[in-house]
Amino acid sequence: MKLSLPVLAAVLAAGLPLSACAQQSNAQENGPPGPPPEVRAQMQKARDDAKAAAFNDLSAADRAKVQSVIDQLNNGQLTDLRAAAQQIDAAITPAEQKAVLGERDKMMQTMRAHMPAGTPGGPPPEGRGGERR
Repeated sequence: MKLSLPVLAAVLAAGLPLSACAQQSNAQENGPPGPPPEVRAQMQKARDDAKAAAFNDLSAADRAKVQSVIDQLNNGQLTDLRAAAQQIDAAITPAEQKAVLGERDKMMQTMRAHMPAGTPGGPPPEGRGGERR
């Protein structure tokens, strides 16, 4: 868990979900349909809200440290996500880690609530015949 929290924080803050959405939008133009635009917008809002809340959960000093690591990732000075995660892990307190994970959990709950049942091209819901044999 120690490593997954910083990676999550880095991904949320670096805007990588935004690039994933852009790729998803391009894929949907050329491939199987995904969630409708209004669902994608709700998911993007959940990501944006989680990012803002996670940053607000950090002290000003720790927020600056995390932002510095993210800036290094964004400008190519730092390309190793594991090293970035370790730097972020060292920069934030256990209480901040717990708060950021709470924001992630809220984001995931919001996304699940807005995801239509049986999204075309998506995996089957857990426990409903989706297990491989």
